[in-house]
Amino acid sequence: MDPSLLQSGLLAEALPVLLHKLANQTQLITGFHAILKMDGGEELVEARSPDLTAAGQHVEQVGWLLAALSSGAGHDLMLARREPRGLVWVVDLVQEVLHKSGVEAAGFGQPLPLLTAKSPEGWRLPWVIACMLFETYQGSAFQQIPWSMDRLDSGEWALGLPVGPEMAGRLENLAQHLPGASWTRPRVAWGCLTLPADWAQATGQ
Repeated sequence: MDPSLLQSGLLAEALPVLLHKLANQTQLITGFHAILKMDGGEELVEARSPDLTAAGQHVEQVGWLLAALSSGAGHDLMLARREPRGLVWVVDLVQEVLHKSGVEAAGFGQPLPLLTAKSPEGWRLPWVIACMLFETYQGSAFQQIPWSMDRLDSGEWALGLPVGPEMAGRLENLAQHLPGASWTRPRVAWGCLTLPADWAQATGQ
């Protein structure tokens, strides 16, 4: 496995967050099961069917993220599967991990593109971007400097984020795990990961 994908530290920090999420949904589903055994339980569950649907969607998301983490650790469970919402999901996960450690970084919450079938592997692009964001914001130096994900006039996608001298090498190493993408430093304290146009598409297209 690519060492820099493990050494980012995101794997160890994200796993407890995902296990907590999974435990919450398991508890909710167990509660529904208990209600079904009661007299009139089917009616009660039917009345709360949106909650059950939401629980299933959360479990699907957590399952995908766990598979992405495992793939990042060297066991590719994704194979040919592509999840259009993968980038959205991993960025939300990074935000939760940072929040848990007391970091409220700028830039999170912005609209993100959906991944296409042309993006490399099912997990690699979102996982590399997640590692880059985690590396950038896990300290306190850049919390108030927002990152960005923009579509260029060329159609390509550009991830821009602040870069300190102590992390420049790690970010460059992470970018090398995305053949077809390019890493540049347009300014001393700023880096840009440019992605091919057909790796993602704007939401709603």
